[in-house]
Amino acid sequence: MKKLKRYHYERYALLCELSYPNDFDPLAFGFSEAGNVLIEDQKGHVAARVLWGPKKEVVVVIRGSKDLRDWLINMQCWLRRVNERHRTYRVHWGYSKMLDEPCKDTPLLSIYERLRLTLLPLINEGRKVSITGHSSGGAIGVLMAQRLHRQHSKCVKRVVTFGQPAVGDYRFKRQYPLASKTFRVCCDVDLVTFLPPFPGIYHQVGRTHWLHDERIFEDVSDFRRLLISLSFWLTRPVRYHFMDKYIRRKNYFDKH
Repeated sequence: MKKLKRYHYERYALLCELSYPNDFDPLAFGFSEAGNVLIEDQKGHVAARVLWGPKKEVVVVIRGSKDLRDWLINMQCWLRRVNERHRTYRVHWGYSKMLDEPCKDTPLLSIYERLRLTLLPLINEGRKVSITGHSSGGAIGVLMAQRLHRQHSKCVKRVVTFGQPAVGDYRFKRQYPLASKTFRVCCDVDLVTFLPPFPGIYHQVGRTHWLHDERIFEDVSDFRRLLISLSFWLTRPVRYHFMDKYIRRKNYFDKH
């Protein structure tokens, strides 16, 4: 079973953080200056970046929620029915709508179509695509990866999301083709990772990597995460009494 390496985690996490400001230096991350294509939504905001360099990997970074409009889209969490090759499933209406919005520079093309046309010559060169995103960017990235795999099978190398809400129902989870290549990173009690707040209706996909109490828990269900978090907070005053907490802070004396 595939694992998420520390190198990939740190690299994608930094790329997601840098997806919010408009200024970005691709050379600092090993990408070429020419290998930096911006995809802007109809409002002129950067929706995604397509990055590549001398290596065979292409990285697509999807921007997360940045303004009021983005958060209103997050709230449009009724399910949209999708019929695909005799398969039926339902996905988050707002995130699906984001992929289908027109681009600023090419209004006849949707954001997804613009991304696909940018990726197509790179895929034909034999490059593999990695997709990453934070918050709603991760959710949109999952939907994008699913569409891309459907049209160009085996082109997606991995999907890494941070603080990602769920995107589809149980049928979407069952039919999602990239479960073994999708890594969903959650941090402590990040409430967004439990959204939309409809247990049993929305289901997460891929493998969960939960960063909690200075440890990494793999493939933990959302219900178990919630129970562990609650028990941790209830017992936190007692935990600080243990000697290991004092030993971990021994470096403080060298710094002060």
